[in-house]
Amino acid sequence: MRLIGLVVSGALLASTGLAQLNVAKDPISTGQTSPEGVACDLARAFINRDSKQFLVITVKDGNDEYRKFLKNMSRAMAAEKKRKTPSRGGPKAIVTCYAARSLSLSGPKSAAYALFNFNDVKFVDVKVRLVNGETRLNRTLVIQDQDKRWYVHPRPDLVSTLSAGLNNEAPSSKEWKPLKG
Repeated sequence: MRLIGLVVSGALLASTGLAQLNVAKDPISTGQTSPEGVACDLARAFINRDSKQFLVITVKDGNDEYRKFLKNMSRAMAAEKKRKTPSRGGPKAIVTCYAARSLSLSGPKSAAYALFNFNDVKFVDVKVRLVNGETRLNRTLVIQDQDKRWYVHPRPDLVSTLSAGLNNEAPSSKEWKPLKG
């Protein structure tokens, strides 16, 4: 299976506070109250070419390289939005969201708590259909901060203590299903 990220290049450091966006027009998870919701919202930010949504749901703290990445990604998304038609290699729709999973290695969860004061760290696989008709599976690192909201970390390679073993995990097989109630 080929895993690729939705993220191709950089975005803007968010000063958006705790704003939360719920923009789902599909029956798939949305929002920062679940790891699946925020992972799907990352896909939607790219589908809608929405740099503001991207900035709301991304982890806020990071080193200079991460902040530069966020700034560049935001600019790239804004430029993409100005195009009349989206890039053929860009995402068009969410096909499947898989249930969030903890990483197999215990180090990332320990580091999330001890080094960064996060509550939890997991990953979510989201399958998207691209504008050109192909599908791609995107593995998204998600982090629950002290505010109990989930955030995506679009550059997990920059924080190996949180993402150790991320791309070595087996493919997800359990689809996310909405809670019945």
